Parts: sequence; structure tokens; C-alpha cells
Amino acid sequence: MGKMFDVTEDIEIDKFIDKQYFYLMQISCIYIKLDKRSTMLMMTFNMVLFSQSSHFALLLQLTMILTFYFQTKHRELMLFHKMLSHGFFDYEEPPPPGDKELRSAMLRERRILIMIPTAVALAGGVILVGSPIIDRRLGSFDLEVLDREFSTHLPYPYGKYPYQTKEGFSYYAALAGQIFNGSLLTVFIGTAGFLFLTLAQNVSLQLQLLQNSLQHVEVRAEEMYFRLFGKTKNDGTSLYEDPQFSYCYSTCLRKNFKHHQIILRAFEYTEGIMSAPMFLAYMTGTIVIALSLISTGSVQELPGTTISAMILCGVEVGYIFLLSVFGQRIGDLNMELRFKIYSIKWYLCNRALKSNLLIFQEKTMKPLTIMAGGIVPANMETFATVMNSAYSYYNLANAFGS
Repeated sequence: MGKMFDVTEDIEIDKFIDKQYFYLMQISCIYIKLDKRSTMLMMTFNMVLFSQSSHFALLLQLTMILTFYFQTKHRELMLFHKMLSHGFFDYEEPPPPGDKELRSAMLRERRILIMIPTAVALAGGVILVGSPIIDRRLGSFDLEVLDREFSTHLPYPYGKYPYQTKEGFSYYAALAGQIFNGSLLTVFIGTAGFLFLTLAQNVSLQLQLLQNSLQHVEVRAEEMYFRLFGKTKNDGTSLYEDPQFSYCYSTCLRKNFKHHQIILRAFEYTEGIMSAPMFLAYMTGTIVIALSLISTGSVQELPGTTISAMILCGVEVGYIFLLSVFGQRIGDLNMELRFKIYSIKWYLCNRALKSNLLIFQEKTMKPLTIMAGGIVPANMETFATVMNSAYSYYNLANAFGS
């Protein structure tokens, strides 16, 4: 039995397997070398390197899955941006007071929130390049011990390769692979965040513009009344009894109905495009945040690894917050729309207009909630659940590590 676990013999067997299968066993992960030295080194780090490697693996897996997924959503992406390029809906009338302010507020918010996808690119550079340098210069752990086991000369040093990567073609192949994967991860996650921001912000803006238009529907009707018939507002309620004013009022409301139908279509496109990515972001985000928190226990030994883990954690929390806050906002704006409809002077309208308003309000009864994967609602309650779950997983991992 003692001979069965002899380290020297294990190494010889590993070499024989490499030769027999041309390294395919390790490349395919069917048979990975798990010698005692590597195992003890990994345990020395108290799951820090395991959490970091798992973190990258989850994000790369998410990127590869969603790269193929978005190809199936080409039509929805094209149709949404076609609507966006045409301004969604043209009322063919002067914009009511407040429209410019709403559009300006969206642009200001966009300039701030765009920093979240931008942070991904910056984080990628710090993690892949800066983290190992900080570990070597400021960390207390003796990294020279790892030189024989890990590829410490590569940007991401804590990866095991089934071939030597210290020099020659194999070194440049490993280096190119790390740069490619890091760039792909950075560009994809940043672009996906920018896409979601564009979709969600524009749906939110259109709901706000619709509310503002409904709030000023009487003013719009009076302007049309004057433009078409040369008449102005007279003595209060008698204006609604004028067939010409009723025509103007009905025309303005019909424009609002059409605008609302376009918003519903835009929302369907947004949910169809982002439902699966949001579900995966919520699910993997919970694990990723927990794995990042695990690395906080290695501040003295591996400060660079700790910093990179905290950056990844911050980016992940920022993304999940972005998904949740806009999902919540769209739902809240749809609810506010019902009250805007009720707040107009429907009691002064004729029967036909009252029927149209009733149908309009009935359409707003269906909540506009982005369902991530058709299961999880994108709102602030889900954000709180993800944060609580991540902390629970962190405690569980700490207990397991102990």
C-alpha cells in the first residue's frame, strides 16, 4: 500500500499517461495531475487561488455561452435599434414642457452609468498585469516556491498547464491565450453592460415622455384646436362639449395610445434580448461575489490577488445593481402611468373617449417586469436577495476552508 502512493512512481505514471495520450488527457481535463506538492501549495493559500481561478472560469464560461446566445437575438436587436434610430414615435406636434429636461437628464445619467462598463476594461488590465507584480513586490508569501508548479512568469501566474510554459513556442502560446481570454472577457462584459444600459434607459425614457405627454394632453389639444380651427379656450367645461375640441382631444390621446403600443413592443424586445443574460448574471454573480470575498483573507500574503478580487467583486455588484435598478424603474414607471391616465379630466370627456381611456388603463394593468430567465424578476428585491445569498455562500466557504 505504501508503494501505491509513492510520489516518484506517481510522477513516472503521469509521464507515461502524457506520452500514451499525447497530453490529451490533461488538455481535456479527463485526467489532471494532482500530485501532493501542488495540493499542499493550494491548501496553503486557504482556497484563495481556487476562488480566483473559479472566478475566471465562471466568467469565461458565461462569456462563451452568451456569445452564441446573442447570435439568436439578431432580429430583436435590429428591430429595437430601428425603433431607436427613428425616435420611437413622432407626435408631429411641438413637444410639451418638460420633454427636453427628461432627455437631458437621461444623457447626464448615461455619462455616469457608462463608468460601470468602462470599469471592466480598467479592471481587466489591473487584474491581468498589476496583480502578479503587486504580489511579488509587496506580498509576504514566498512565490519562488511556486515557480516549479505554476506559470509565475505569465500575466496570470496561478494556472496549471499540461506542458512547460517557461520558454519557446509554448510560452508564447500560453501568453497569447491569456491575453485573448482576458481581452474577450473584458470587451464582452463591457459591451453587454453598455447594450443593457441603452435598451433599459430608452424604454424608461419613453415611459417618462409618455407620462409627460399625458400630463399636458389638454394643453396639446388646445394648441391643435387653435391650429386647426383658430379657436381658443373659453369658459371651462363647455370646451369639452365642443365637437371640434373633442376631435382634437381624441387625436392627441390616440397618439398616446400608439406611443404606448410602441413602448410595449420595445419592452418585449428588451426582455427577449436580456432575459437569459440577466438570469446568468444573477446566478453566477452570487457565486462570484462570494468567491471574491474569500480572497480578503490573503491581504498580507497576496495583496495583488486581494485587490483584483475586490475589483472584480465591485464590478459584479455594480452590474447586478444596474440590472436591478433599471428593472425596478421600468416597473415603477408603468405603475405611475396608470395614475397619470386617471389624473386627466376623463369625467369631462364623451363616452367614446372614456371607453378608449378605459382600454388604455387596462393595458397598463399588466406589470412591465423584466423576468430574468422567465423566473427571477429584475428589481431591487432580487438585488438584496443576491447580496444576502453571496454573503451566506462566503460564510459557508469559510467554514469549509476551516
